Amino acid sequence: MRLSLAFILSSWALAIALSGCTSRVEQQTPAPTVTAACPIQEGIQLPEGCAPYDAEKAMAENERYRERFDLDGDDELVISELVPSVTLSLNDLVASGETIDEKSVRTAVERTGLTGVQTLGPGVPLASSAEAVTWPVEFGAFVETGGGCVFGEVSPAGAAVKP
Repeated sequence: MRLSLAFILSSWALAIALSGCTSRVEQQTPAPTVTAACPIQEGIQLPEGCAPYDAEKAMAENERYRERFDLDGDDELVISELVPSVTLSLNDLVASGETIDEKSVRTAVERTGLTGVQTLGPGVPLASSAEAVTWPVEFGAFVETGGGCVFGEVSPAGAAVKP
């Protein structure tokens, strides 16, 4: 019995001593953090840190915002009556020679009685010269009394307004 107890104790001591020699748990490296969404392209491997997405599918889903609803006759009349006054106000801005920027377009549209005007632009210059052409200022305004929108764009060439 002594021999077996000595054998067990020595085996146990050897196991403890050799535990440092066994395979250690490898240090795990964290997964790369996604920093951008990248469109899936056939034959091209995406760089590390990209979240892949199907661009065609995303664009098809994104088209829903373009769906328009039909307005009843009274609402359509209210909105169509606003288009000439908004167009005139914006063309007056162009003719005045003032800078056509988001603030001036918003002010010109608000003069017609519309509120909640949203603007975008002007965009990045298309040329890197002193006479660089810029994208027009786009705008949109919700018509509270009619439930629709008036939108369009303004550039030095004039205004384009749609109901």
